[in-house]
Amino acid sequence: MILIFLVSVLTTALYSYVIIKDKSIIIKSYFFITLIAFPFQGLFLSIFKFSHPLFVGKDTDVILFCLIYVLLFGSTLYLLFKIFQKLIPNFDIIDQKINLNSELSNTKYIVIFSVISISMIFVFEFLLIGMGSFFSNSNFLDCSNLEMMKNFRELFKENDFILKFHQPVKIIAELKYMVFFIIGEIYRNYNSNYQIKIIYYSFFIAILILAIIKGSKVIFGLFIILYFFSNRKKIYINLKNSISSFLKTCVKFIGIVLFTLLGFKVINHFRNLFYRTEADISCLVMNMKIVNSLVVQEFSASKSFFVIDLIVSRLNYLIPMSKAYSYVTENGFLDYQIYFNNFIGFIPRLFWENKPILTNDMHIYAYKFGITSHLPTDENYSNLFSVGFRPEGESFIYLGWQGLLIAFFAGIIFSFIEKLHHKANIICFSFYIYLVYFLATSDVYFALIPSIVQAIITFLVLLTVLFFTKKISKYL
Repeated sequence: MILIFLVSVLTTALYSYVIIKDKSIIIKSYFFITLIAFPFQGLFLSIFKFSHPLFVGKDTDVILFCLIYVLLFGSTLYLLFKIFQKLIPNFDIIDQKINLNSELSNTKYIVIFSVISISMIFVFEFLLIGMGSFFSNSNFLDCSNLEMMKNFRELFKENDFILKFHQPVKIIAELKYMVFFIIGEIYRNYNSNYQIKIIYYSFFIAILILAIIKGSKVIFGLFIILYFFSNRKKIYINLKNSISSFLKTCVKFIGIVLFTLLGFKVINHFRNLFYRTEADISCLVMNMKIVNSLVVQEFSASKSFFVIDLIVSRLNYLIPMSKAYSYVTENGFLDYQIYFNNFIGFIPRLFWENKPILTNDMHIYAYKFGITSHLPTDENYSNLFSVGFRPEGESFIYLGWQGLLIAFFAGIIFSFIEKLHHKANIICFSFYIYLVYFLATSDVYFALIPSIVQAIITFLVLLTVLFFTKKISKYL
């Protein structure tokens, strides 16, 4: 346990130094998430002697090896990042060709752009809901009175041709992140016109409602983060201005954090707003009695350690990685060829009808690793949920200690993405932040390049809308 403490302290110190000193947002974000996921968990375990529910005392040696691997992975990634930062030239030509700051600062232009892009986003989001994709509330469509959405769902179920356009629909729906970021940057830093303010907050509220309906914590949480990021200058000034403004800012921050946690709870319960029982296949809806009991449950003593549970259990990747480590060292590593998906994954299914599904089957392996619940007697794996291991855990599961090669390639990719970090260019900066979200938060890198290709296509759609707006704004 002493060695776990020492390695955790060393890793925490090095990662903290990188987070504080390095100016790259992608590096700060990646190392911050990794810090919480691994070395912080090692520190917590070594100090308080308890951790994730799966932790058992005999696994300390395995946990130590996992922490050492994480330290080597992060060090390799950062070293390659710094080397290639000096070797790769700046993308100045991109900054020059797509700089639309002057147009975006114009009230008429940003209003037209907002109306067009937000309309597109919600149309394609509802198409996704109709397809039943990225929709966690499984009974919502079947049990609600939204007949239009039910008709959409039935149309897509019966039409294989339409389903081939699933990926293009998702790509356009993903515009929401960059569009919200652009509107926020304009409103906070360039043009605080009341029309832009109304659009900004209306879009923000509408997306949060959509996130609750879809049962998506990712959308809800990410938009809260983007809201904070758009207000970064105001927050920074208030923190430095006076003690009273500092305290007010801290209170607001705590309030928004609590609001976010409450939002996550609402999403959890909204997923079960409509439900069915085994005895009754008809749709049932939560009544006030059930809602009241849930409220009492949330404020009961059993929930008083929610934040600790969130950090030590849900954000803990160290213990699950140790379980996977034990399994693969005893039974052999998984098939490393899964990383070849990076070279075929970006081919649209529209052009490759029999394209294999990109999956790591981690819902099956998570059970085999001893992480998820017991397998039903009929071996129905579909009832199990998938588990992520972050790039560190994933690379070891497939490649062992040679998985440090993934850190090598990740460092190179990060260095390329960093060249888009043009804070003065709102469009480039929005794309950069979008890629930061992909790269820093992704638990799987076996299909990283396809994700980047999809992000580039989304960005090209954004550029098309921007230049189309530039054309039509001359006639309006």
